[in-house]
Amino acid sequence: MSEDAPMQGKVCVVTGANRGLGKEVALVLAGRGARVIVVARNPERGEEAVAEISRTTSNHAVEFLVCDLASQASIRRAKEELTGRHPCLDVLVNNAAVMLSERRLTEDGYETMFATNHLGPFLLTNLLLPTLRASAPARVVDVSSGVQRLGRLDLDDPDAERGFSPLRTYATSKLVNMAFVVELARRMAGSGVTVSAVDPGAMRTGMSASASGFIRLSNAVLRPFIAGPERVAQVTLRLATASDLEGVTGLYVDGKGKNTKPARAATDPAIGRSLWELSERMTGLVPV
Repeated sequence: MSEDAPMQGKVCVVTGANRGLGKEVALVLAGRGARVIVVARNPERGEEAVAEISRTTSNHAVEFLVCDLASQASIRRAKEELTGRHPCLDVLVNNAAVMLSERRLTEDGYETMFATNHLGPFLLTNLLLPTLRASAPARVVDVSSGVQRLGRLDLDDPDAERGFSPLRTYATSKLVNMAFVVELARRMAGSGVTVSAVDPGAMRTGMSASASGFIRLSNAVLRPFIAGPERVAQVTLRLATASDLEGVTGLYVDGKGKNTKPARAATDPAIGRSLWELSERMTGLVPV
């Protein structure tokens, strides 16, 4: 597949595809003929995105799948529905994320940014790994963030009970997510499933709509000076579709497509293994 290759017959799942970067990625994939599954937690906004993408691309193989990544029950239902519809999966783009100004717990009892930005993609990806393996060559692309370098990983306090702060807790959620990407790439080596990540940098998205206070005000002030999602979408699509990257795994690139380095903690094998085991317990993939 080249960057502009047709994608007819390819099944592509994009989380958070009802707006921003995810929507732009879904739009281009649909324009190339892929069967695109728009994953979002809000049914009304998700269906609106599907209708717009279908209308714009004249591709009627665009579907909506409701899934709240903060809810493990919702993720498990979504996986069953998805694999019931489609026995194959060629591309999974883990894009959805949240940024909050206050500490909140999910229905599963976990801090919401850690749950949505890390545990959600971790669980969804692991549940879909058998389908991805069976569909190989297949690709997983995660949307990361350079703020991971501000994160402080404490495996004894993943829910930030001992010191929540909006930016640091968000950064930590992206740090552990990046560690997951690195560890997943290691575990998938030789399987035909490649794993990569992109740091979009400063970009206009709707992610901070759920935030309040200083974070929301800062985004509103800076919005006119921040790039839109179109350029980063092209980089994300390259990781997901380019033929010269087939079989290439473990890439981490910036919003211009240049190779970059994750935070040091994210590349530590011992941390990666410990985090993986903790995440398995927290998501019920292994008994507690």
